[in-house]
Amino acid sequence: YDLSNPKSYTEGRHYATRIASLLSLFKYQKIKPHIVLSDAVVNETRIKNAGRQETKMSVTRCTYLMSEVKYIKTVLNETYGLNTVFHPHCGSFIETPREIEKLLELTDIDLVFDTGHFILGSRNRYDIIDFLNKYKNRIYTYHFKDCSEEILNNLNDSNYFNLVTR
Repeated sequence: YDLSNPKSYTEGRHYATRIASLLSLFKYQKIKPHIVLSDAVVNETRIKNAGRQETKMSVTRCTYLMSEVKYIKTVLNETYGLNTVFHPHCGSFIETPREIEKLLELTDIDLVFDTGHFILGSRNRYDIIDFLNKYKNRIYTYHFKDCSEEILNNLNDSNYFNLVTR
């Protein structure tokens, strides 16, 4: 759900707690389930500029988003005993390395580190190693995907949804 829009919180929280209640039935398994939280890909400007974001999140939007991440992580842990991790996503408000760093600085949530989204969001394959070394203790798990040079070199004519269908 849109983590930076309080109008989406009632429905988003309901959905998250419904999923958590189902997953909590399996929390005593050898490998415990967890919740993966991601900001919704709903802002037209962010979708249009995926991989080449230049606008920054407003202070208000950032405050709402970070507060909601903290809130939902706490509620799902205290109520259902489940860990919540965050999956940064292109086209959302947590896309670029700087936005991901801001999330890590302002919350205690760990990441599902997605290589494809990170490469696209950073537009520089070499940033990935520096980032992983700097935040190695905040990576919960990985989601390995590729992002081709062709896509990186031809971002100007596409939005996020066109990119993922190539």
